[in-house]
Parts: sequence; C-alpha cells; structure tokens
Amino acid sequence: MTIIIEMSLFRFADELINHICKDYGEKIDKVYRYKREIKLKNGDSIRVISSTGRNDGIRADTAIGPMAEYFTCGSKQSKRVWNYDDLEKYLENL
Repeated sequence: MTIIIEMSLFRFADELINHICKDYGEKIDKVYRYKREIKLKNGDSIRVISSTGRNDGIRADTAIGPMAEYFTCGSKQSKRVWNYDDLEKYLENL
C-alpha cells in the first residue's frame, strides 16, 4: 500500500519523518530522506510530496492533504482520504 502525505512546506516534512522514525522505528525498513520516503517492513511505503510541485501521475491507496481525492481516485481502499490520526492508528497496528 502506498500512502501519500501532501504538504505545503517541506520544513514540516522533515519533522514529520523524524517523528515517524522516532516513534515507529522498529516498523521501518528503510528511510530515504532525500526522496522523503519511508519503506515499512510490511512492504508499504509513505511518501511526502509538495503541494506546489508537479504531482501529475502520482497514485496512492490512501492520502493525506488537499489533493488526496485526486491521488486516490483508483484506490480500492474503503477509506481513501486519511487524516494524521488515521496514519497514527495504522502505524500502531502494524
């Protein structure tokens, strides 16, 4: 499953990645800080993207952010648009 987090300011993206790594480090396989991507041990990935960048062609199973419905238009998940609480619950239940 691919999770997209769309942010307007990348300075908060680094803080978010640090928070996820600190709290859920045992569930993470690899962190690509330059690409702002986290690969989880179960094969899922979390990507942080800019809301001002070129986001054409990006697809995800679930997403957080203003364009979340656009990124998840082809998803089969029951809840495609998440908030940060949903992300925390998902990471806790891994």
